[in-house]
Amino acid sequence: MPEELEVDVPSEVPTKRSGPALATVFCLIFALSRSEARILVQLLNRTHCTQGDVRAAAAARSDQNVTPGSAWAFICNLRRKLAAYDIRIATMPKFGYALDEPSRHRLRDILNQYDAGVAPKRPRAKPKAADELHAE
Repeated sequence: MPEELEVDVPSEVPTKRSGPALATVFCLIFALSRSEARILVQLLNRTHCTQGDVRAAAAARSDQNVTPGSAWAFICNLRRKLAAYDIRIATMPKFGYALDEPSRHRLRDILNQYDAGVAPKRPRAKPKAADELHAE
């Protein structure tokens, strides 16, 4: 079963998304490739990701081989694309890569804003008067 991340939506019940659904939202919000989005999901769901975790997330299929150089390039591209949102991916020597807490909070805030914009609360429609119903 895919990992789910709980995202708080203001004045609503927290939204849970599977990894693929969250990756799709990241593609839409940040204009990421699918591989970059899957890496970002892993970084958000874990305290840190090793080089192997990044390579596994970047691979679209389990039989695909992503080299260490390619994983580094994915991280560089992610850093460049997320810099505009003040989201930082830190390199942790001997551990891999991680999002710092302020970046995690910014990501969650951006998701909350996205959710609020996609599914706004609609006001209840006023019931039509009986004579308007028969006129149609």
